[in-house]
Amino acid sequence: MKKTIFIYLAVITYLSFLPVFSQENKIGGQLEFGYGFGLDYDFNSAQIFFTPLYKQNEQLSFGLGVGFKYYYRSSPIFNLTKRAQRLTNIPVYAAVNYNIPIGRTFRPFLNLKTGYGISSQKLHFDDNIYRPIEGKVDLHTTGGFFVSPAVGVAYPINNKNTLQLSLAYDLQKLNGDLSNDEGEKYHSSYNYENISLRLGLSF
Repeated sequence: MKKTIFIYLAVITYLSFLPVFSQENKIGGQLEFGYGFGLDYDFNSAQIFFTPLYKQNEQLSFGLGVGFKYYYRSSPIFNLTKRAQRLTNIPVYAAVNYNIPIGRTFRPFLNLKTGYGISSQKLHFDDNIYRPIEGKVDLHTTGGFFVSPAVGVAYPINNKNTLQLSLAYDLQKLNGDLSNDEGEKYHSSYNYENISLRLGLSF
């Protein structure tokens, strides 16, 4: 029932935004799919970003967006369960996009996303690596600062739509509260860093 209500609300929201998105040369958006290669702790990520944009002019646009990132390790850690090596994250961010006014077929652009990555997961594992917490450990992750500068090229499909390819650096800070079966507690923070390739559609 809840799933059905959510689908109805999503459709209604989409339909209600159609007249807004039809305003010529002012309101648009960006949909991106990407893959991030891990730099820290070897956590790779699959990514989706959706960013409604207000077009100030042909070069500059800005807006607010939301994404979904699924982190996982490319190589397992022996003392962590498979579930403890997976992490979902929802970045909510402000975005600025600048099209560099050179070129006709391929147009270079710069993009910056910055905001807060939401995460709330409870994980359990046997830990003999992290200090000072050892033994059977519970980890509760919370969100943190998110930033993602990118550079790319756009290929115009028609007068309104462009296909985009970009290279980005992603930094996601996450906080974690750890406790073990002996009652010890410890607060820590983690940096998840990716170099990401993204394919997008701007409209």
